Amino acid sequence: MAASEVAVAASEVAKVVAQAPAVNWWVVGASSAVIGAAVNALTSVVTQHLAWRRERAKLAEQRAPAQLEAALMLEAFARRAAGYFDMTEELVGMITDEESGEGEAHRSKFTPLEFDPSLIKDWSALTPGLISQCRELPLALEASSAWVSAAYDEWADADDAYQLDGQRAILYGLVASELAKKIRRMIDVPASDLSIDCYRRLRTEYEKLKVRYIGSDGAIELIPDLKARMMREFGFDAITGPVRPLASLQR
Repeated sequence: MAASEVAVAASEVAKVVAQAPAVNWWVVGASSAVIGAAVNALTSVVTQHLAWRRERAKLAEQRAPAQLEAALMLEAFARRAAGYFDMTEELVGMITDEESGEGEAHRSKFTPLEFDPSLIKDWSALTPGLISQCRELPLALEASSAWVSAAYDEWADADDAYQLDGQRAILYGLVASELAKKIRRMIDVPASDLSIDCYRRLRTEYEKLKVRYIGSDGAIELIPDLKARMMREFGFDAITGPVRPLASLQR
């Protein structure tokens, strides 16, 4: 290329550069600072979230043994409840045999159905909802026992009272099994075959009671908590039989 051509080309480039807008390096610097701050903030948030997840996993691991212990205590109560129900059924059968002249009923007292919440050592490992439901168990057992006793004093004969007592075992044993299942889901620990069999047994007896009660149009007497649960499950007032008022509990 001739020297004159080089000079012309250089002149054209100079014109283009002169016409281009000036770069505001303050703006560029400020934009870079903003981007850097955003990246740092995002990194900090991600780091904090990961730390929170690690801490949460560590806490869950620390609480798991106490939660498992609570589930085992509830399952042990459920098995006692199933045995208690079997005993009430046996006593009802003895009374029936006595009335038919085929035998003599054994009316000796047996161990009351009770749940001792003090067996759960670390309540802090459970959620507030589970704590509330576990602590309600002994209160419900006591109240329902008083209801059955009052029924026996006022209108129920011996076999009626034993059947009502058996309902207590079915209901509260089932409640305990369900609470144990919730806890096991929380810690991802499967139940033993023994606990599963107990739950199925109690659930089966509960369903039998439900079918009998619905089929009788409410003629079968139920303890109040059992009837209330059945009504909640149906979602409407399909159960028409009233709960019998007990004067001794109203005083």
